[in-house]
Amino acid sequence: MMKNTVAVENKHLAIRFSNTAGTLAGLFSKTAGKEFLSPGPHRRSPFAIYEGFSKPFAFLDNTVPGEPADFADRILLPARPVFEPFDGGLEILYLLSETLTARLRVELDGITSRWRLSLRNAGAETLSVLPVFPLIGGITLGKDARMLAMNQAGSVCKIWGFEGGAYGNGGRNSAQLGCFFEKDACLGFYFEDGTFGPKDIRYKKPAVEVRRFPEKTIAPGETLVVDDTVILLYRGSWHQTAKSYAAWMRHAFPLPKVPSWLGKTQSFAGAWFEKRGKPNYEGPNLSEPLDSFLEMDRHFAGGHPHLTEYAFFSELSAKDYGDRMYIYGSNRRHTDGWNIVRADLGGAEALKTGIEKVHALGKRVTLYVEGLIVPGESELFTEKPEARDWLIANPDGTNDGPYTGQNFAHMCCGSEGWQDHLAAMCARLMRETGADGIRLDSFSFYFWPCYNPAHKHRSPFDCNAWMQTLLSKVASAVRAVNPDALLATEAPADYNRLWFNTALDANFVKRCLHCQTQDSSVFRVMFPEFYMPRINGGQVMESLMLMPDGCFSFTGNAGSFFSRWHEFLPQFNDVLAKGEVCSSKPVCEDEGVFLNAARLPGKMLIVGARPDFLKRYAGKGRVGLQKARNTFEVSFLAKNKPDIITFFDIERGVSFHPDYNISDGVLRLITDSNWFAVLLKLR
Repeated sequence: MMKNTVAVENKHLAIRFSNTAGTLAGLFSKTAGKEFLSPGPHRRSPFAIYEGFSKPFAFLDNTVPGEPADFADRILLPARPVFEPFDGGLEILYLLSETLTARLRVELDGITSRWRLSLRNAGAETLSVLPVFPLIGGITLGKDARMLAMNQAGSVCKIWGFEGGAYGNGGRNSAQLGCFFEKDACLGFYFEDGTFGPKDIRYKKPAVEVRRFPEKTIAPGETLVVDDTVILLYRGSWHQTAKSYAAWMRHAFPLPKVPSWLGKTQSFAGAWFEKRGKPNYEGPNLSEPLDSFLEMDRHFAGGHPHLTEYAFFSELSAKDYGDRMYIYGSNRRHTDGWNIVRADLGGAEALKTGIEKVHALGKRVTLYVEGLIVPGESELFTEKPEARDWLIANPDGTNDGPYTGQNFAHMCCGSEGWQDHLAAMCARLMRETGADGIRLDSFSFYFWPCYNPAHKHRSPFDCNAWMQTLLSKVASAVRAVNPDALLATEAPADYNRLWFNTALDANFVKRCLHCQTQDSSVFRVMFPEFYMPRINGGQVMESLMLMPDGCFSFTGNAGSFFSRWHEFLPQFNDVLAKGEVCSSKPVCEDEGVFLNAARLPGKMLIVGARPDFLKRYAGKGRVGLQKARNTFEVSFLAKNKPDIITFFDIERGVSFHPDYNISDGVLRLITDSNWFAVLLKLR
């Protein structure tokens, strides 16, 4: 027992506080035999309160939240605690100042502890505060420890290799959760915040800080309650944290079904419509130039892709801007915010007929709609002059942002006019063309505060709430046309799952590829039905992460990796795309062999490879394969002998029923393949 501490504990865990200051002194998992905090005082744990804002909180730009210390007059830390234990938990009353008290409640349930912080203004004047809660300092794990980096679909990365940022910006924090782990000892956390409100989840060695921006006011006699935080201490895998958060979401909200056809989709590609005879951009999204949309079935003459998303279908996409280069290096607009289907390829009727031809081939088509930017010369602003009031306004009143130099206006997702226009436009496109769905590009890659007075925002920082309203309106409008439609954003955010059913994942961090490829993405574990094609990394990386293939290219050879993977994928795509990811992984003594597994009732799929992360592959956004071969044994848990076991040697392009042995509930087989899949049909 640690001296000078007060503990709350059960048979699974123990949480300790300093008996002098009430600061967090220990997080101990009894099941894992692991203490996660270093010994000694952690003055800034488990919370800090910034108080007295002489100037309002603000972002540094349209992406990065400011430091609370730059705006607040002072910081209040835990002090003068009064401990009030109860059956199964502990409350601590803190006297932070002459006028502000804090009450922390910690309640235990197995490996889970639920934390709630309440701040009460006992003075006569209104207070302004910005809580940082939880603030877990002194986290001490070894150099081989890992953490979750919630960049887009989320992945494993080296401890302190991810900084975090504003939750809702899919590239900084796409979900309200996190996890640190060392071997099988896990410190996980998530937030049961049904409003999905603003949070800056920041990782600064040796602490994680959750900054609840912006500042809030507490009137005299009133109490501010910070939503429940769940902290898990256990032996196992980070999967348990992810699945626990997903279980909360499923219980708290009705999640929409995915389209009935989506689970059969094996390959995704983005493409541009190009007019034959015009100077066409020679890029990776180029599809064969056409005289008319009526010919678009030519793009699907081969076996792939199964699902294609088209941009450059609007009227401004037909206009040649000469030497002026716009987004993606094209001399034409990829979108125009008005989205009347371009007449030079036949208009909406021709596009509808072309899509019907694609459907006859068993393929699907979705349309690209930009959610953030509109060209300054768009018809939107002439047909609806009021649309000029739908723009984001920065604190200085400008609309400057990442696309200003290309004469794009940045639209505010919280503008009711823009929300309604997007919903109506997407529904019209679905009616006119018979497309299978819509993807709203740029969403959710931004958490951009808006100060436009025309929008009458309650707060400039309600971006997540605005997005929820926008997604709800678009989903309702589109599903009124086609209930089986696919609805996607560019990046994922967890709350998107309340209305949408897919997003893209472009998370490819060269310095983290070794960690990323060792396990599935976080969203793949949380929501197996949430279809998220990886649009880079290549087939080796996708297969090891058990994620759908989004790397098909219309230009040139699809590549030998693509061909080899898709030769066998139809035989186990159902398990790979929507099976439950196994928390207990297959094992191999060769550290160069990466393994993953998923299950469906009656089936189990194992995918293995010896990946190569050399620059010649990573520089092209791909993970390669080792060329040399080693013979190694793969083992995994198998309670019973499988009915059928099929080995797919993807590297060599052969399949067979392998020799194996099974004893003591473990199945073992030997191979020298650098890339393979094993499908077990189970009793």
